[in-house]
Amino acid sequence: MSNTMTFALAKGQLVSFPIKKAPLTIACVSGRLWATIDGSALDYIVGQGENISLTRRGTVVVQALYPASFHVATAASAQGAQINDRRAGDLPGSKPGERFVHAA
Repeated sequence: MSNTMTFALAKGQLVSFPIKKAPLTIACVSGRLWATIDGSALDYIVGQGENISLTRRGTVVVQALYPASFHVATAASAQGAQINDRRAGDLPGSKPGERFVHAA
């Protein structure tokens, strides 16, 4: 049985929640998102109509690069989600669906 939650974020707003049971799918309905899993070197840029499937347990952080809405679906819902109103700039030169590694 799959659970789905929907989020709407202003530009720069963050939401984080634990991935208790993988995989977890993030589907961008509108806008553009940046996502990562705490402790992972991979980042994801997800544009409108795109989705990613995260297979690693941990805490996922999602930030709206532009005003955005998205669905999160998993066998165990993203209970415990916390929205953080901190603002941050866009990632220059990034493209929708692009994956890249944090600079050390």
